[in-house]
Amino acid sequence: MYRLLMRAVFFLRVITEGFKEFKGSGSIDKDWDADFADRSSKKYRDLSRDLKNHLTAVLKNSAYEEDFLGVDVYNFRSGSTKFDFTVYLKATTTVNEETLKVVIQAGKGSSNFNITGVSVEQVAGPKPTTSTTESGLEKWIIVLIATGSVIIILGIALTIIVVSRKPFGHYTLKKDKPLFFLSILAVLNPL
Repeated sequence: MYRLLMRAVFFLRVITEGFKEFKGSGSIDKDWDADFADRSSKKYRDLSRDLKNHLTAVLKNSAYEEDFLGVDVYNFRSGSTKFDFTVYLKATTTVNEETLKVVIQAGKGSSNFNITGVSVEQVAGPKPTTSTTESGLEKWIIVLIATGSVIIILGIALTIIVVSRKPFGHYTLKKDKPLFFLSILAVLNPL
């Protein structure tokens, strides 16, 4: 139950903060065991957990600590012991494939793993660009327009809901009554 809750919290962070997703593979100097290929075996779960903790420590102890969101380790294969992993970083990070590869290979984590033969590919999130076409002010204008539109739509929807809850006869067209505006809207927008 705890793991399920932690996974939900992780994915909530990923969704709300935006992310870059890097998929990769690597090798560790560990004798192959056939149980590593079976996801339900204790050896698979232990090795996956240990490598995940190692990669988490490596990335949290790097210059990208603030950008780190999470990591998954899976798919063990023979040949030393090869594995696949996915690293999630904030969308605003400056990390690219090459720098992530260097950090993982050189990193000292929580275990004595020496990860070699690392390959990394960014599969989701904004790609690094050499120049930007939009300034921060232009992005804020877009945000303000979108937010204003949502507020207007919500206001109209709320007005329609309020007006549709009572029959039209309950409203008067006298200007001194507070429902004058709502009655005008009801006339203009009959349901």
